[in-house]
Amino acid sequence: MAEFGSRQARRGLNGPRRWSYTPQQLADALIPRRDRLVDQVPIELSAARGLTRDQWEFAVDEAIDYIVTQYRKPLSDSDSLERVFWKATSYRIKRIREGREATVRGGWRRVDLEDADLPTLDADPEQVVIHRSEQALRRGSGSRFLLGQPSPRGSSRSGTSPGWARRTRSPVLLRSRLQLRRHLNWRPAGRQVRRKQCRSICRGYPSVVRRASTETGAMTEPSRPDRTYRFGPLERRGIIGGFRRGQVLCIGASCLSAVFIVNVASSAGGFLAALVAIAIGAALAFIPINGRTAEEWMPVTLSFLAAAATGSLRFRSSAPAGGLIAEIDGTEARRPGNLPPCLHGCQLIAVPTGDLDVGLLRDCRAGTLTAAVAVRVRAVGLLPTSEHEARLARWGQILAGLARSTMPVRRLQILQRALPADGDGLWRHFFEARDASPDIPKQLELSYRSLLEQSTQVTQDHEILLAVQFDERRAVARGARDPRTERITKSDQAHVVVLRELRTLLTRFDASDVEIAGVLTAAQYAAAIRSGYDPFRRPETVDREPETVPEAISFGPIAADTEWNSHRTDGAIHRTYWISQWPRLPVGPLFMTPLLFSAHAVHSMSLIIEPIPPARSRRAVEAAITSDEADEELRERRGFRTTARRRRQQNATVEREEELASGHEEIRLAGYVTVTGRNVSELDDACERVEQAAQQAYLDLSPLWGEQDTGFVNGALPVGRGLNASRTGGLL
Repeated sequence: MAEFGSRQARRGLNGPRRWSYTPQQLADALIPRRDRLVDQVPIELSAARGLTRDQWEFAVDEAIDYIVTQYRKPLSDSDSLERVFWKATSYRIKRIREGREATVRGGWRRVDLEDADLPTLDADPEQVVIHRSEQALRRGSGSRFLLGQPSPRGSSRSGTSPGWARRTRSPVLLRSRLQLRRHLNWRPAGRQVRRKQCRSICRGYPSVVRRASTETGAMTEPSRPDRTYRFGPLERRGIIGGFRRGQVLCIGASCLSAVFIVNVASSAGGFLAALVAIAIGAALAFIPINGRTAEEWMPVTLSFLAAAATGSLRFRSSAPAGGLIAEIDGTEARRPGNLPPCLHGCQLIAVPTGDLDVGLLRDCRAGTLTAAVAVRVRAVGLLPTSEHEARLARWGQILAGLARSTMPVRRLQILQRALPADGDGLWRHFFEARDASPDIPKQLELSYRSLLEQSTQVTQDHEILLAVQFDERRAVARGARDPRTERITKSDQAHVVVLRELRTLLTRFDASDVEIAGVLTAAQYAAAIRSGYDPFRRPETVDREPETVPEAISFGPIAADTEWNSHRTDGAIHRTYWISQWPRLPVGPLFMTPLLFSAHAVHSMSLIIEPIPPARSRRAVEAAITSDEADEELRERRGFRTTARRRRQQNATVEREEELASGHEEIRLAGYVTVTGRNVSELDDACERVEQAAQQAYLDLSPLWGEQDTGFVNGALPVGRGLNASRTGGLL
């Protein structure tokens, strides 16, 4: 920085003991070097190398203005001035990168600091107003716009003369329009300003930027509003006029029963019995019970009763008494075992990839292969809203790339778990790192032990798993077309295609958004599934040596009992909810934060996403629009009123068609929440906290009564289940 005068010459306004440079001296040191400072910005600050020169100039101008007009600490030499300048510039560069500063240059003109009013530190605000008013009168601006006095209607907003504003020798700075309103005491024509407000506005240094334009209107241009997201209503289409198949069967059966009763007993009693039959059919079809009608509860109830009659609600694993079966030559070792009914047909495969392996879950009944990936999300709550919007846009691009009919990737599952903290790890660290010398007071050790006993009740570990499900038939078909895989079996061809597509998918993730910790091995995959069954006892996965023979991997629970409202596995009891309604109001990108981080309960949140090919989406939306038009015509002809929910559903369908025509892709999604406790009372308390957190996130949770076993698999295990394969489009 530029050198200043002697110490005696620099003694100023704060007495002989404490001195600092005056604003004029600071301006003389910074203004002539302004352009050179702009050139040094990318050299001194690495964060500014991705910005434009216009943004460098904006940051330098802001820093100069801050030091000259607002910085109050004493500056004794050029080194301290340079240190303060680069610190202020670095702060403004950081704000520009975060999107919290806007470089607004339109309509503003840089002026010379020599023309600015720079009062001393002990100047009175009233004297500042009088001094500036007298200068404005001498420059010929007239007395129609004086600081602190009301401006007549139709007068100019600027208190500076055109001749003064044209003297722009050395540029100084740019200020945002909101700050200029405060420093220049700007107000619309005709608005009265009280003296008390003028005192607060004029306190301190006046601004060194003037408005060159005299056009009327608001000085602050509207900032870009934050992007919001809205989910359409759940589609509930019927086969006749909006009535579901079960409702039509109930009404039809009740009408046939009424006709039969009237024909058999043509009396007053028979007529009354016919009316009762019709009323029962209408009640079964239309009266809801816990969110569902009786005809919707009937399949669930019958399935639960059938499982209870056959003993399928109670499961005991045969692995503890099955022993270990090994070959004499040591080439194979396996442990026989069985799985619960909801996981029948699943097999965990270890696909070798060098020294390690990749775990694939093969579902024989669904014909799928699923791989699990451990990911870490960087800086969720500390980023600005614009960065979250950019992350969602990049995530949408990844999903759009998967919406192809020949793509082997079938579904994606995002499983977020809030697990109890590892208390054993804290205790191990305590016993390994403690000082056993007798000089340590016993009370300190007892206090630390008490803290460790309470730590697992207030701390939680959050883990995120990304389950990628592949269609085995498509993988085999693509592998058969590859000449490099002609001599291997079909299953190996599918494994090669799955690993190749998985590697391609993971490379599309931005490293600044998520960190790919790695694809789970077969042993780690089994540990992740067992952790879902009993999160209070999480096993530690130990990497095996390459030369050892691994055992056959078992990933099921030891015992499981399914009840109407819960599912008990090993040492935990679970209750699963289905997200029946997503937010209908516009929400921000972090609307699920209360459910994910503020529930303070052991729970898991599963989001299953299935990209839909464009041709399939177009057929589905065209059929939906045709069905809506036919239903609307039928309702108008019969005199039925169209409800607001039905109109919103029709509008959402039309929006879907327009978005598909514009080139957007469509996805199906379903969400499940599984709450876990050690006993029934702990489970009920945790469910209350989770339900309250879901309400704060604008989500409606519906317990899966009678389907807790399948709901637990959908909401707590990384297996990629939860969507009905018979649907062709829309939500669920």
